[in-house]
Amino acid sequence: SVRCVQETGTKPKDYSREKFIVNDPKRYFFNRKIRWTNLGFQYDWNNRFYPNVKTSVPDNMRQLAMEVISLLDLGSYVPESVIINFYDKKNHMTGHLDDGEKDQISPIISFSVGLSCVFLMGENTKDVKPLAIRLDSGDVFIMSKHARTCYHGVPRVIEDSLDAEPFENYLKEKYQDEEHAKLKELGDRSADEETELPKNNEY
Repeated sequence: SVRCVQETGTKPKDYSREKFIVNDPKRYFFNRKIRWTNLGFQYDWNNRFYPNVKTSVPDNMRQLAMEVISLLDLGSYVPESVIINFYDKKNHMTGHLDDGEKDQISPIISFSVGLSCVFLMGENTKDVKPLAIRLDSGDVFIMSKHARTCYHGVPRVIEDSLDAEPFENYLKEKYQDEEHAKLKELGDRSADEETELPKNNEY
């Protein structure tokens, strides 16, 4: 909050944690009022610009974006900010411009995960009828050159458009295998390196 005031000159809104978190260990989740989060440079939603405040961007996310940039020869820039939008089946995003970034040349790269949606790609004025595009889980959508300066939005999410079972099974197998490997490694290390364990609990 202090950094927000220092960087933007405005007092941040009073976001009470209790308004957004269900205080029940069995149902501990963010409620549907929250539909986005930020990584890297933090976007000031009230004033529509990026102050000099940032967190780290996960290496795997940055690498994925840079692979797309390299594959399509879109330049050599390094992504510095990630906005993650969470859509419930009743959520939507009205037509808007991504004009808060100082860099209006480098493309915006969008990855879709989960349910399919209708994505509207317009022009640099709302007087032109937008093009409706279906985006499915795994799709990559890129706004570069002229499209970088155009209106776009998500009017609806398509219900029951994803069979979640294969994805859920993949996650279960992945994490079960990783956990098994970690336990096996720990057991092997304890057996093989018993004499090299730290003394006096200096871990």
